[in-house]
Amino acid sequence: MSLNGRRCGTDEGATAVETAIVISALCTLIIGILEFGMAFWQWNTMLLAIEQTGRYAMINNMSITATIAEQQMSLVISGTASGTPVCTLTGTTINPPIAGNVCVYATTATGTSPDPNTILLTAVYAYNVLGISGMLTLTSQGVFPLD
Repeated sequence: MSLNGRRCGTDEGATAVETAIVISALCTLIIGILEFGMAFWQWNTMLLAIEQTGRYAMINNMSITATIAEQQMSLVISGTASGTPVCTLTGTTINPPIAGNVCVYATTATGTSPDPNTILLTAVYAYNVLGISGMLTLTSQGVFPLD
């Protein structure tokens, strides 16, 4: 019996389907890598601000206050002292800022004889993952001695 020129089980269109699957998976992977890189860059910038401010606090330990420390962190993060808001608190919990923004917080503590006076520096960033706010909050903290 003749099939009259028709083939059984043709593969027409299979390549297009496979390409669509591979390209969508590849695009998802690339977007994920970019989002992770941007979040890591922001976290690293906040860590740099805390380290710079910690060094400043240790050198100027007689005149350092929480307000001065917050201004110093703001200088490193945004380049202007008024550009980065101070975090708000609910009890002892730091509230994250509006999505896409960084806030800074500093508090000093007086220690007893074996423990020195310290300053706690915190930077919080509410990261937008693919434009969805509130999915990821990045926090960097550091405690520095003032004696």
